[in-house]
Amino acid sequence: MVITRKKFAQTFTLMASLIVLAGCGDGRTSETTSQDDAADGVAEKTESSESSEGDMKMETNEMAESEVAKETTSEAPVASTETAVSSEGSWAATSATLAGTAFPEAVTKSITLKISGEQYEVLVGGQSDKGTCTVDRDGIPNKMTITGAEGPNAGKTLLALCDFPDQDHMRVCYDMKGTTFPETFESTPENGCFLVIYERQK
Repeated sequence: MVITRKKFAQTFTLMASLIVLAGCGDGRTSETTSQDDAADGVAEKTESSESSEGDMKMETNEMAESEVAKETTSEAPVASTETAVSSEGSWAATSATLAGTAFPEAVTKSITLKISGEQYEVLVGGQSDKGTCTVDRDGIPNKMTITGAEGPNAGKTLLALCDFPDQDHMRVCYDMKGTTFPETFESTPENGCFLVIYERQK
């Protein structure tokens, strides 16, 4: 139970009144005054203690909230616009469209791509196409310059856009004419581009 200064004063005032009425004399009145002063001092100490405890609780709560805010900020992921996924490895086509026309599923499944350094090999229905492939990673999407060395594209240069929707998928849009890099990942009768989506083979 919290004893306030007001309650102390009321209690000691009542006691002083009773003592005077009982005829205890002026000596008791002086003593009562001292008791009143003592009561006031105790009440002030009680209020001061309660105030200090309240301040300590507020400081503790503020420190806890500050720590939670720091942890939340440190755990927040940092967004990046850089392409960190490598095109190295073996890939299998999941969809292929040439000049706006989708390849039949059986043909699409026969397309595989292997990239090692700047060397590539594409197999379409068992037919091999080999050459070099350099990637310009300065922009997003990346730009690929493909030079055929063996197979149906020997001696040809193809320009393409490349990006990675996630760690296990690569999207490549080839300009089959080799005159300019495609502007978007679209294959239409007008642009004649070859759009392929590859899935990484593990």
